[in-house]
Parts: sequence; structure tokens; C-alpha cells
Amino acid sequence: MDISDRDVHQLNARTQLTFPQDFESKNGSHSHLEIRAGVDAQYDLDSDKVSGVVGGTPIKFSVGLDDKVSGFVGATLTRTNRKGDLAFAISGELQSAFDGGYQAVGEARIIKRF
Repeated sequence: MDISDRDVHQLNARTQLTFPQDFESKNGSHSHLEIRAGVDAQYDLDSDKVSGVVGGTPIKFSVGLDDKVSGFVGATLTRTNRKGDLAFAISGELQSAFDGGYQAVGEARIIKRF
């Protein structure tokens, strides 16, 4: 099977509320905590038409994508030294689709400014 064409038209949207907090230590370093929650949505805009050839015969069919809406919560904590040139950050997000299913994402970063 040779696929010659595929059309995907999808709208992705995210709405979130963020609650930031800053904390300063006695030694001059500071921390930034950001808590967020919101909704992600993906909408199919009449897409996913596939054109191809199977055994020399041209074919066309529609696959169709599912519309998805999910809620999420997440947080990021960043700790910066007193000079402001070095920071450590950890971040995580948990997403739950309203029709079932979960996804978790985590990240750790070191940031060095020169």
C-alpha cells in the first residue's frame, strides 16, 4: 500500500488558571512555585482523509479523529541561587480524559545562565 495523501485538520485549545507564589530565603536565594489547573481540548475539523494505492488500484477512505476533552492539574517548583545564575526546577502534570484514561508527565531541569 502506498499512501499518497493524508489531510489532518485539528483544533487544539488549552485554558488554564495559574497560581504563582514566590518565597525568599535568608541567604538570598528564592523559590517560585506555580500551581495550575485547566482544560485541554482537541477537535477534529473534518479531517483524516487518506488517499493511496493498493495493488495498482487507487483508494480513498476517511479515518476520522475523535474529539477529546480532558482536565489537568500541575505544578512547577523552581529554586534559584542568590546570584540568579543557577536554578533547579521540577515540574509535573496529571491529565485525565473525561471519557477515561490518564496521562502523567514529569520533568527536571538545571538552568545555568552565563
